[in-house]
This record gives sequence, C-alpha cells and structure tokens, in this order.
Amino acid sequence: MLRAAGSNSAEVEDWKRSQVILEVLQTYHKRSVASNAHSTTEARRLPFLALVSKPWSILQDELNVETVGRLLPLALPLNIPPDEFYIAAVKRAVSDSLGFAATKPLLLKIRDTQSAMATTMGLAEQFATSPAEHLSALKVALAFAERWNSQTSALASASSSSDGAVIAQQAAASYARLRETVAATETQMQLTELKLSSLSAFVGKPDECLCQLFEQYSDKVIP
Repeated sequence: MLRAAGSNSAEVEDWKRSQVILEVLQTYHKRSVASNAHSTTEARRLPFLALVSKPWSILQDELNVETVGRLLPLALPLNIPPDEFYIAAVKRAVSDSLGFAATKPLLLKIRDTQSAMATTMGLAEQFATSPAEHLSALKVALAFAERWNSQTSALASASSSSDGAVIAQQAAASYARLRETVAATETQMQLTELKLSSLSAFVGKPDECLCQLFEQYSDKVIP
C-alpha cells in the first residue's frame, strides 16, 4: 500500500511537471524553424521529449536576452537552477554582439553571488576592446565581489568551520584584486583621454606616475 501511494505521488508530480512544460511550449515559438517539420505548429514548437530528456540540447540555442523570461518557468520542472538560464542568456548576448547595457539586467538576476561575479568578469574580458564597457563590467563585478566578501565574512564569523574561513579568504582576495583592477583601468582610461599614454607603465604606481608627469610635462605648463 505504501509503495503504491509513493508511486501515485511520483506520477502526480511527473504530471504536474509535464503540464508546466506544455503550458510554456504552447505559447513559445522557436527562434529557428525546422525545415523538415510536418506542420507549421511542429516547426515552431520546441520538442517536448527532447526538452525533458536532454534540456540543454534545446535550450542552448533558444536562451537569449529576449527569451529568457519566457523560458524561465521551465527551470523548476526541468530541475535546472534559474541562474543557469541567466548565465546562458548572457553568453548568447556576447555571441550576438550585444553591449554591456543589454546584459547587465540579466547579471543582476543571478542569485549566487560568486557565479554572478565570475560571469561578469568573463564578460568584462569580452569587452576588452571597448574601454567604457570593459570598465562598466568590471565595476559590476567589483560590486558582486564586495557582496561575496561580506557574505562569506559573516558566515565565517558565525561558524567554526575551517572551510568557511578558507572561502572567506578567497572572497577577500578576489575583492582586493578587483579593486586594484578597477582603479588601474580607470587610471588608464584617464591617461588615454588626456593623451598621456606615455605614463601607462606607471599605472598602479601613483607616486612614480606623479613624478613622471611632473618631469615630462612641467615645462609645458610652468613658464
């Protein structure tokens, strides 16, 4: 009797999962239409069985900035963390050559702070040839790093676990590195804008930079 009850409970849960998935599929249209489909409806809908058995084989081609909100209800029935939907959409945004402004709202929805920081740092590297967007991404990554540092520090203080202390140290180190990186990047941008690129070698060395600035340019401003 207990086994039968457990079996029925599992069947009910499977039915509920299937219903949620089907509701999403009924209103969602694929980004690309299959040429070998037997009907227009089949061509435009995601395949239910493939989605249930191998979800990422389907989702990786569908998730982007515009579709992630409509596909997010699939996270629970497919047993996929919502963060992975947002991260996949961010990666798609990069491949679609979208700017940082388009991806930032997705980054802010990632609940795991460490994952959000790592994803944003990776995104910053993708914008390395666009100084303003590169700096914007680094600043958001820094905000995540600061939050992660605060979270792990509080947890380490409340726990006697050595693991918590190690993670807190890692978070503090990441936060410190990112602060230095953001400061150096801002300085480099300012030097470039002021046509002082000859001082780039002294970025991160404020005292030496000031000395070089005085030596190289004082005769131009001091009569």
